[in-house]
Amino acid sequence: MLTSASKPLISTIRSTTAVPSLDTVFSAADSPLPPSTVISESAGSELGKWPQDLHSLHASFGTLSNCHHEYACQIHAIRFLKAKFSDRIQKHQYEWMKYGSRKLPDEWLPVYILQSVGSLSLSEIWGEWTSGLNGCLSVRELEENWAARWRRDVSGQKTEMSRRRLIIQKIIEPLSKKTNWNIQLALRYLHDQYPIPSNSPSYLRTTRSFIDYLQNKTTGPPGHILGGINILQSMTFSPFTYSI
Repeated sequence: MLTSASKPLISTIRSTTAVPSLDTVFSAADSPLPPSTVISESAGSELGKWPQDLHSLHASFGTLSNCHHEYACQIHAIRFLKAKFSDRIQKHQYEWMKYGSRKLPDEWLPVYILQSVGSLSLSEIWGEWTSGLNGCLSVRELEENWAARWRRDVSGQKTEMSRRRLIIQKIIEPLSKKTNWNIQLALRYLHDQYPIPSNSPSYLRTTRSFIDYLQNKTTGPPGHILGGINILQSMTFSPFTYSI
Protein backbone atom coordinates (compact mmCIF):
# COMPACT_ATOMS: atom_id res chain seq x y z
CA MET A 1 0.00 0.00 0.00
CA LEU A 2 1.55 3.30 -1.03
CA THR A 3 1.46 6.11 1.50
CA SER A 4 1.19 9.72 0.54
CA ALA A 5 4.91 10.03 1.21
CA SER A 6 5.65 7.39 -1.39
CA LYS A 7 3.68 8.94 -4.21
CA PRO A 8 5.72 10.29 -7.13
CA LEU A 9 6.21 14.01 -6.92
CA ILE A 10 4.74 15.77 -9.93
CA SER A 11 5.97 19.32 -10.21
CA THR A 12 6.95 21.90 -12.77
CA ILE A 13 10.73 21.74 -12.59
CA ARG A 14 12.79 23.32 -15.32
CA SER A 15 15.86 22.05 -17.10
CA THR A 16 19.28 23.33 -16.11
CA THR A 17 19.26 25.45 -19.28
CA ALA A 18 16.56 28.06 -18.84
CA VAL A 19 13.92 28.13 -21.56
CA PRO A 20 12.50 31.62 -22.26
CA SER A 21 8.77 32.14 -22.05
CA LEU A 22 7.21 31.27 -25.38
CA ASP A 23 4.89 34.28 -25.06
CA THR A 24 8.00 36.46 -24.84
CA VAL A 25 9.95 34.77 -27.62
CA PHE A 26 7.09 34.76 -30.09
CA SER A 27 5.60 38.21 -29.70
CA ALA A 28 4.31 40.02 -32.77
CA ALA A 29 7.13 42.55 -32.55
CA ASP A 30 10.09 40.18 -32.79
CA SER A 31 8.63 37.16 -34.58
CA PRO A 32 10.71 36.14 -37.63
CA LEU A 33 7.44 35.29 -39.39
CA PRO A 34 5.06 37.71 -41.12
CA PRO A 35 2.50 39.40 -38.80
CA SER A 36 -0.31 37.26 -40.25
CA THR A 37 1.31 34.17 -38.73
CA VAL A 38 1.11 35.52 -35.18
CA ILE A 39 -1.95 34.74 -33.10
CA SER A 40 -3.45 37.92 -31.69
CA GLU A 41 -3.68 38.21 -27.92
CA SER A 42 -7.06 39.84 -28.43
CA ALA A 43 -8.42 36.58 -29.82
CA GLY A 44 -9.43 35.57 -26.29
CA SER A 45 -8.10 33.94 -23.17
CA GLU A 46 -5.31 31.38 -23.17
CA LEU A 47 -7.90 28.61 -22.96
CA GLY A 48 -9.54 30.08 -26.04
CA LYS A 49 -6.46 29.13 -28.04
CA TRP A 50 -7.07 25.47 -27.26
CA PRO A 51 -9.22 23.23 -29.48
CA GLN A 52 -12.35 22.32 -27.55
CA ASP A 53 -11.54 18.61 -27.47
CA LEU A 54 -8.22 19.38 -25.73
CA HIS A 55 -9.52 21.79 -23.08
CA SER A 56 -9.06 19.20 -20.34
CA LEU A 57 -5.32 19.13 -21.04
CA HIS A 58 -4.76 22.87 -20.66
CA ALA A 59 -3.62 22.58 -17.03
CA SER A 60 -0.96 20.00 -17.95
CA PHE A 61 0.54 21.83 -20.93
CA GLY A 62 -0.06 25.45 -20.05
CA THR A 63 0.66 28.36 -22.39
CA LEU A 64 0.73 27.76 -26.13
CA SER A 65 2.85 29.72 -28.57
CA ASN A 66 1.49 32.79 -30.37
CA CYS A 67 3.36 31.75 -33.51
CA HIS A 68 1.01 29.89 -35.86
CA HIS A 69 3.66 27.42 -37.02
CA GLU A 70 4.86 26.55 -33.56
CA TYR A 71 1.30 26.51 -32.23
CA ALA A 72 0.40 23.94 -34.89
CA CYS A 73 3.42 21.82 -33.91
CA GLN A 74 2.43 21.99 -30.24
CA ILE A 75 -1.18 20.98 -30.89
CA HIS A 76 -0.10 18.16 -33.20
CA ALA A 77 2.30 16.87 -30.52
CA ILE A 78 -0.41 17.02 -27.84
CA ARG A 79 -2.82 15.06 -30.02
CA PHE A 80 -0.12 12.47 -30.64
CA LEU A 81 0.51 12.07 -26.89
CA LYS A 82 -3.21 11.86 -26.15
CA ALA A 83 -3.70 9.17 -28.79
CA LYS A 84 -0.76 7.18 -27.50
CA PHE A 85 -1.20 7.49 -23.73
CA SER A 86 -4.86 8.47 -23.34
CA ASP A 87 -5.89 10.31 -20.15
CA ARG A 88 -2.71 9.30 -18.32
CA ILE A 89 -0.91 12.27 -19.82
CA GLN A 90 -2.93 14.49 -17.46
CA LYS A 91 -0.95 13.06 -14.53
CA HIS A 92 2.10 15.03 -15.67
CA GLN A 93 3.13 18.58 -16.32
CA TYR A 94 4.88 19.26 -19.64
CA GLU A 95 7.49 21.72 -20.82
CA TRP A 96 7.85 22.72 -24.46
CA MET A 97 11.51 22.16 -25.30
CA LYS A 98 13.12 24.01 -28.22
CA TYR A 99 16.25 22.18 -29.33
CA GLY A 100 17.05 24.02 -32.54
CA SER A 101 18.25 20.76 -34.08
CA ARG A 102 17.22 18.96 -37.25
CA LYS A 103 18.02 15.63 -35.59
CA LEU A 104 15.88 16.31 -32.53
CA PRO A 105 12.57 18.11 -33.13
CA ASP A 106 11.05 20.38 -30.51
CA GLU A 107 8.83 18.45 -28.13
CA TRP A 108 6.67 18.41 -25.02
CA LEU A 109 8.84 16.97 -22.25
CA PRO A 110 6.96 15.39 -19.32
CA VAL A 111 7.90 15.99 -15.71
CA TYR A 112 8.30 12.99 -13.45
CA ILE A 113 10.42 12.94 -10.30
CA LEU A 114 11.94 9.62 -9.30
CA GLN A 115 11.51 9.40 -5.56
CA SER A 116 14.08 7.65 -3.40
CA VAL A 117 14.01 3.88 -3.78
CA GLY A 118 14.09 3.77 0.02
CA SER A 119 10.38 4.61 0.05
CA LEU A 120 9.45 1.86 -2.43
CA SER A 121 9.25 -1.91 -2.22
CA LEU A 122 10.86 -4.11 -4.86
CA SER A 123 7.39 -4.81 -6.27
CA GLU A 124 6.63 -1.09 -6.45
CA ILE A 125 9.90 -0.46 -8.30
CA TRP A 126 8.83 -3.06 -10.84
CA GLY A 127 5.33 -1.60 -11.03
CA GLU A 128 6.70 1.91 -11.56
CA TRP A 129 8.85 0.56 -14.39
CA THR A 130 6.17 -1.46 -16.18
CA SER A 131 2.81 0.21 -15.55
CA GLY A 132 3.48 3.44 -13.61
CA LEU A 133 2.49 4.52 -10.12
CA ASN A 134 -0.66 6.45 -9.28
CA GLY A 135 -1.79 6.59 -12.90
CA CYS A 136 1.44 8.17 -14.21
CA LEU A 137 3.29 7.02 -17.29
CA SER A 138 5.61 4.13 -16.55
CA VAL A 139 9.33 4.76 -16.32
CA ARG A 140 9.81 2.33 -19.19
CA GLU A 141 7.45 4.47 -21.33
CA LEU A 142 9.34 7.61 -20.36
CA GLU A 143 12.63 5.98 -21.31
CA GLU A 144 11.32 4.56 -24.60
CA ASN A 145 9.67 7.80 -25.73
CA TRP A 146 12.02 10.48 -24.36
CA ALA A 147 15.24 8.55 -23.61
CA ALA A 148 17.15 10.31 -20.81
CA ARG A 149 15.81 13.77 -21.75
CA TRP A 150 12.87 13.54 -19.33
CA ARG A 151 15.37 13.36 -16.44
CA ARG A 152 16.78 16.73 -17.56
CA ASP A 153 20.37 15.86 -16.64
CA VAL A 154 19.59 16.11 -12.91
CA SER A 155 22.28 14.16 -11.03
CA GLY A 156 19.93 12.89 -8.33
CA GLN A 157 17.59 11.47 -10.95
CA LYS A 158 20.51 9.71 -12.65
CA THR A 159 21.38 8.05 -9.35
CA GLU A 160 17.82 6.94 -8.68
CA MET A 161 17.57 5.54 -12.22
CA SER A 162 20.77 3.52 -11.84
CA ARG A 163 19.47 2.00 -8.60
CA ARG A 164 16.25 0.99 -10.32
CA ARG A 165 18.14 -0.52 -13.24
CA LEU A 166 20.13 -2.74 -10.88
CA ILE A 167 16.95 -4.18 -9.36
CA ILE A 168 15.12 -4.48 -12.69
CA GLN A 169 17.81 -5.51 -15.14
CA LYS A 170 20.23 -7.41 -12.88
CA ILE A 171 17.77 -9.20 -10.62
CA ILE A 172 14.05 -9.24 -11.47
CA GLU A 173 14.23 -9.70 -15.23
CA PRO A 174 17.01 -12.36 -15.21
CA LEU A 175 15.31 -14.20 -12.36
CA SER A 176 12.00 -14.25 -14.24
CA LYS A 177 13.72 -15.88 -17.24
CA LYS A 178 14.85 -18.95 -15.30
CA THR A 179 13.22 -22.20 -16.34
CA ASN A 180 9.61 -22.34 -15.13
CA TRP A 181 9.84 -18.85 -13.62
CA ASN A 182 7.93 -15.66 -14.43
CA ILE A 183 7.71 -12.12 -13.05
CA GLN A 184 5.18 -13.04 -10.36
CA LEU A 185 7.37 -15.88 -9.07
CA ALA A 186 10.46 -13.68 -9.18
CA LEU A 187 8.78 -10.98 -7.10
CA ARG A 188 7.40 -13.56 -4.67
CA TYR A 189 10.84 -15.12 -4.29
CA LEU A 190 12.46 -11.76 -3.56
CA HIS A 191 9.72 -10.92 -1.07
CA ASP A 192 10.21 -14.26 0.72
CA GLN A 193 14.01 -14.31 0.71
CA TYR A 194 14.61 -10.59 1.25
CA PRO A 195 11.72 -9.34 3.41
CA ILE A 196 11.98 -5.55 3.37
CA PRO A 197 11.66 -3.85 5.81
CA SER A 198 13.38 -6.01 8.43
CA ASN A 199 15.48 -4.97 11.41
CA SER A 200 17.98 -7.76 10.79
CA PRO A 201 20.10 -8.05 8.81
CA SER A 202 20.66 -4.33 8.54
CA TYR A 203 20.72 -4.33 4.73
CA LEU A 204 17.04 -5.30 4.71
CA ARG A 205 15.87 -2.23 6.62
CA THR A 206 14.94 -0.42 3.40
CA THR A 207 15.12 -1.03 -0.34
CA ARG A 208 17.86 1.60 -0.49
CA SER A 209 20.00 -0.24 2.09
CA PHE A 210 19.45 -3.49 0.16
CA ILE A 211 20.64 -1.89 -3.09
CA ASP A 212 23.65 -0.35 -1.33
CA TYR A 213 24.48 -3.82 -0.02
CA LEU A 214 24.27 -5.32 -3.50
CA GLN A 215 26.56 -2.61 -4.90
CA ASN A 216 29.17 -2.86 -2.14
CA LYS A 217 32.18 -4.79 -3.47
CA THR A 218 33.71 -5.09 0.00
CA THR A 219 30.88 -6.04 2.34
CA GLY A 220 28.24 -7.07 -0.20
CA PRO A 221 27.55 -10.60 -1.43
CA PRO A 222 30.00 -12.42 -3.74
CA GLY A 223 29.68 -12.52 -7.51
CA HIS A 224 29.70 -8.82 -8.43
CA ILE A 225 29.07 -8.13 -12.11
CA LEU A 226 29.56 -4.60 -13.44
CA GLY A 227 28.32 -2.90 -10.29
CA GLY A 228 25.52 -5.40 -9.76
CA ILE A 229 25.64 -8.95 -8.44
CA ASN A 230 24.92 -12.39 -9.72
CA ILE A 231 22.56 -13.57 -6.99
CA LEU A 232 20.96 -15.94 -9.50
CA GLN A 233 23.92 -18.26 -9.96
CA SER A 234 22.94 -20.78 -7.28
CA MET A 235 19.14 -20.36 -7.33
CA THR A 236 16.94 -23.30 -8.22
CA PHE A 237 13.19 -23.51 -8.44
CA SER A 238 10.52 -26.15 -8.00
CA PRO A 239 6.77 -25.55 -8.25
CA PHE A 240 6.31 -25.59 -4.46
CA THR A 241 9.64 -24.66 -2.86
CA TYR A 242 12.55 -22.30 -3.26
CA SER A 243 16.13 -23.26 -2.52
CA ILE A 244 19.39 -21.41 -2.79
